[in-house]
Amino acid sequence: MPERPLRGAAREYSRNRSRDRQHSQPQPDGAAVRLATAEGALFQPKRDSTAPVYAIQDSLFRSFEPGDTRVAAWTKRLVLRGKTYIYPWKYRQTVWTNANPEYETVMRMAEMYLIRAEARARVGDAAGAAADLNLVRQRAGLGPVDPNIGIIDAVMHERRVEFFSEWGHRWMDLKRTGMADGVLGGKAGWKATDALYPIPASELLANPNLTQNNGY
Repeated sequence: MPERPLRGAAREYSRNRSRDRQHSQPQPDGAAVRLATAEGALFQPKRDSTAPVYAIQDSLFRSFEPGDTRVAAWTKRLVLRGKTYIYPWKYRQTVWTNANPEYETVMRMAEMYLIRAEARARVGDAAGAAADLNLVRQRAGLGPVDPNIGIIDAVMHERRVEFFSEWGHRWMDLKRTGMADGVLGGKAGWKATDALYPIPASELLANPNLTQNNGY
């Protein structure tokens, strides 16, 4: 994989950024008003007088380092009746436009670097991991990390702030690393067994060797 610098975060999800990612063009659905991406329709408030359905939690917002350009590029504020809402602004269009349209992003170059950074970190190549990680951080206006201090934690932190509101990255990262219960354990309604879905009854009947996941 070539070590090439990443371009700025602004307009990361427009069609014109295709060299940095794999994407999918939204398809017409026959409606009178053609929607843009599903994310744009989901995360953007319907109007300035309406609160966003999905606001960014304080814990995520505070996890951005000072000077991180992704805050300005990928989040937006709305003050409504004295309350401030901060919401994802990666996809900005709710209605399709032929002028610089936004496409559904499947995989970005930043993700490829961070996948390799984590792989390198987990086999003990801290210097290689830091090199990949710093390519993403440089694009965000941040300084390099020290490869000798918590490199795996640094990679996981970078994945959190880079991929928020994209494809459930954070949830899958917490599940695959066994961190879900430690991070979500203090939230109302959470149980450790929630990390797994129940096995459908039809599958249990079809295969007597299966046993139901705990908690169901």
